[in-house]
Amino acid sequence: MQYNPDRHHRRSTRLRGYDYTQPGAYFVTLLTQNRLCLFGEIAEHTMQPGAAGRMVEDMWRALLDRFPAILLDVFVLMPNHLHGIIVITEDTACEEGCPSGNTTDSTSTACKGESCIRPEPCIRPEPCVHPEPDLYEHPHGTAPGSLGRIIQDFKIGTTNVYMRGVTTHGWQPFPGRLWHRNYHDRILRDENEFDRTRRYILHNPYRWAHDEHNATA
Repeated sequence: MQYNPDRHHRRSTRLRGYDYTQPGAYFVTLLTQNRLCLFGEIAEHTMQPGAAGRMVEDMWRALLDRFPAILLDVFVLMPNHLHGIIVITEDTACEEGCPSGNTTDSTSTACKGESCIRPEPCIRPEPCVHPEPDLYEHPHGTAPGSLGRIIQDFKIGTTNVYMRGVTTHGWQPFPGRLWHRNYHDRILRDENEFDRTRRYILHNPYRWAHDEHNATA
């Protein structure tokens, strides 16, 4: 059966009960709608980004300015998708949700005050794919500081700039959405998993001929 992102992933949901605002390392994958190759091409096992691809790379790095509580580890842009590791270093959503006078101490990310008590974090054993709110109808539908809000911000920003590029620079048009509505994520639970994921990301261009996202593979 031919791979169809809408058909295969529409029913998937994020892990119930997991708090995506809590500190942690997350491996994420974003795919263009219909797997269109809009960002460049692979030549001699190296990604050669076009102007649109360089814009996407720049806006990925610019997430550091928009979300001070994150770190960006390795990432790679491919012709029609992006792999990257995002590390959330602070429980920003809890701090934002605290009533006046309730603060965090230096040894815990939990807020002082009953309104910010959090459940124990869940551990996800397997990667998942989950839908996100419609980016264009509900731009504030995700929790502040969450992984979903970070990805949402990135998708909206790159989509807006790409649309201007279509008009002013002749970039290839896209039907409907620039990015597929879903995104993949995996929680990296230890250093070994972190290292394996880094290697996977960095070697992605070498595997393009057999990549599951390569429509011509």
